[in-house]
Amino acid sequence: ASQRAKKGVPRHPADGAFGMLRRCCAGRRKDESMDRNEIQKILPHRGEMLLLDELNRLDDGRVSARYCIRKDAWFLRGHFPGRAIVPGVILCECMAQACCGLDVPQDRGLPYLVRIEKAVFRRPVVPGETLLLRCRLVRPLPPFYTVECEAAVGGHLCAQATMQLTRADQSREEKKAYV
Repeated sequence: ASQRAKKGVPRHPADGAFGMLRRCCAGRRKDESMDRNEIQKILPHRGEMLLLDELNRLDDGRVSARYCIRKDAWFLRGHFPGRAIVPGVILCECMAQACCGLDVPQDRGLPYLVRIEKAVFRRPVVPGETLLLRCRLVRPLPPFYTVECEAAVGGHLCAQATMQLTRADQSREEKKAYV
């Protein structure tokens, strides 16, 4: 039994993995798709560090995203000569950027990745492949949000991890730089 049930507190009908998220974000637009320009409105990443081509907020609270691995990507130079593969840390960064599309309160500043747990890399990702990312909020305890992430290519799971994110206030200079 949950802690709330033990204390005699009735469960809210929307409780569960996404319950708090549904209540705090009620009335927000769902099932929206964003291109790179729109993604930059919610992420501070620019240029080559923006590792998403498309982001979709689904009506059930999850996020899906897509990133095409370009043959001339900066992170492939030297990793590995003759057999380029995407570094695991880049796969984690792609998943973390996709997490930022989750419908959590956006008024607290920039999103920050604070923890990566249970990261598993199941198959190499190579240039020319399209990475499909999926994220779902599993534990919203503001100001921290725990998210389960998966990265796949052609329906085959490549990587998965549990990540924790937070939002932090930013200085005036940082705000000017990202507007």
